[in-house]
Amino acid sequence: MSWTPDDFGDLRSALHAPPGEESWARVCALMERWAAGGEDERALDYALSHLGRWPQDQRLAPRAWVERLMGGARVPELAVAGSVDATGQHPMEDVGAEVLAEASALGALRTLKLPRQKIGARGARALARSEHLAAVEELDLSANELGVAGARALGYADRLDGLRALNVHHNQLDGQGASALLGAPLMARLERLVLSGNPLSPGGLDALGRREAPLALEHLSLN
Repeated sequence: MSWTPDDFGDLRSALHAPPGEESWARVCALMERWAAGGEDERALDYALSHLGRWPQDQRLAPRAWVERLMGGARVPELAVAGSVDATGQHPMEDVGAEVLAEASALGALRTLKLPRQKIGARGARALARSEHLAAVEELDLSANELGVAGARALGYADRLDGLRALNVHHNQLDGQGASALLGAPLMARLERLVLSGNPLSPGGLDALGRREAPLALEHLSLN
């Protein structure tokens, strides 16, 4: 099935419609045809240039796309997604986090929500080192298994340049884990941090007071 001028016209029409579930569903269906029809780069560039005005939460990757990616398939149409939300999906564990980290199609992703996915330090390191997630602004890793090593990996994630909001609620972070995160370079650009649900000790927050580097934090949730 090749990509045709009519398909491009349909894509143009969908992109010029008001952002919403219906127009996004049309875009997704057309991008699936695009992926099957040779992946004309002009169509992708056109789509990305117009989707930039859409709210990120209205550019949610269809669950089927994520499941195909987890199954080992190549899913180039993910390039138009602004957010991935794995809430309620079967836990991907560390191996799934590694698959996401290696997915070159996710270069435009702004929001990545991976709650209750049984992701540990290994998965956190993969996400932190990814060459394809630099644009992610919001990362939700709540109710996972990061521990101290995972917190440290995220704290020193120099490739997550765009990250501004991090949720590590209920991640087995004790005082040492909190200190590893709060004293890390990430805090110079992170604006929102959720640490609630972790067995924090008062000493774990001392790293904030000892910081000499600039602190961008505007919201810190501990309860």
